[in-house]
Amino acid sequence: MLDNIEWVKPGYLPWLWICLGLAGWWMVQLISKVRSRPAKTLYSRFSFWGQSKVLALFIIISAGLIVALARPQKVVDLPQDKSLDILIMADSSFSMLADDIWGARFGRVKKEIRRLVTAEIKSADRVAMMRFDKGVGMVSFFSHDHGNILFRLNNLDIDPEGADAWDTNLSFALSYAFAFLKNQVSFDMDSPAYKKRQVVVILFSDGDDNFLKPAKDEEAKKERDLKIAEFDGILRNFRQEAWPVYTIGVGTLEGTSVKHVYKEKTSVDFGDHPTGLSKEVEKVDKIFTKLQEENLKSISVVTGARYFGLRTSSAEVSTFLHTILEDERQKGVSVITREKQELYWYVLAACAILFLLSILLF
Repeated sequence: MLDNIEWVKPGYLPWLWICLGLAGWWMVQLISKVRSRPAKTLYSRFSFWGQSKVLALFIIISAGLIVALARPQKVVDLPQDKSLDILIMADSSFSMLADDIWGARFGRVKKEIRRLVTAEIKSADRVAMMRFDKGVGMVSFFSHDHGNILFRLNNLDIDPEGADAWDTNLSFALSYAFAFLKNQVSFDMDSPAYKKRQVVVILFSDGDDNFLKPAKDEEAKKERDLKIAEFDGILRNFRQEAWPVYTIGVGTLEGTSVKHVYKEKTSVDFGDHPTGLSKEVEKVDKIFTKLQEENLKSISVVTGARYFGLRTSSAEVSTFLHTILEDERQKGVSVITREKQELYWYVLAACAILFLLSILLF
């Protein structure tokens, strides 16, 4: 039991030796008086025996006060669920507006992320989220405040007018994610309460990366080979750190077209003569997009994770996410919470009772 006791101010404990010395002296005196005095005078109220009982209580009370000043605390270790650092990556490129699956690609991704955060992620887990297309943007940094993710998710949309929205660069997105995770680990290690946490990356995308598509000429092929080599190096970095990247493929293999309708101002000319006037003309940009499973599967295989196609029911997606998170928890480090209970109140209460008892005896 004493193994679970900690002292806030252990410097007071050596004073207990004084109490122990007084107790020894009292015992020596008591034994000598018992041998030298008759029983009639020995047990009277104001005899040495009667006064010795008060002295004994005084020694015990003094020892109790010293213990109370040292502030004993009972320490209980409460094991919790193994916690995770979960980084959610959501593809927000223009192709994610395709409606080849129920709810459209990006709408379905938001729905599944919302379900993931509310149903599968535990309070001890930290969650961060980033969106990516040709560039990358942080939606939320690592935090236990899961409600912040949900709030920002509601306001997350795809802007077709954005210059980066028309391309997807998985290599750059994963490179950014790796640097972000490394910085987070370095920041955590500076904390006195640092504990290693298992990192899990969950990536939602259609895998339609323009930079990984087959090249049409020799020059483009060389550039693509360099991109693939860079891409493979980034994935091996994740593998080396034991940070699996689980990929969720969004869309269908058949694919569909996505239209972007917008208005553009053009000048109004009269023959060859400009009039200085302008009018809005409606224009349509159209792209064909389909799920590129090969890119996403390569990410999950190289990093030691798994791939799942988001073409099935939400129940199956939830089962997949629940399974991978529970598997990763088994690899993680258990977080131990230390609960401390103050015991000096009990010592003071016992001293108060003994003090009242000494008054009654005297």
